[in-house]
Amino acid sequence: MKMLMTQLYNLQQNLSLQTEPDIEAKELIMRLAPLYQQDRAQAVQEGEANLLIYLLHNRLGQLSSEIEGKIRILPIEKVESLGVALFDFQSNEDLQNWLNENA
Repeated sequence: MKMLMTQLYNLQQNLSLQTEPDIEAKELIMRLAPLYQQDRAQAVQEGEANLLIYLLHNRLGQLSSEIEGKIRILPIEKVESLGVALFDFQSNEDLQNWLNENA
């Protein structure tokens, strides 16, 4: 899927570089842009969640699959908030309390 999105993005860029794109090219560019942006946002969210899980694992030890699942579905804003909050955590209970209040 990632390779397909990269190819679609490259196609969009190539079409937009044409000196005089025709109407069909313009329509295709407009349709491809949101797809690429959505895929990119999802990749950023997944990457931040993976990094956060790694940091939490180093700070607190093994995390349950349930907790990891909750972190992976957090919106990007909550992932970033949890990234700041993790420095105050002393135990898995602190993490669980944060998730109960914020997830």
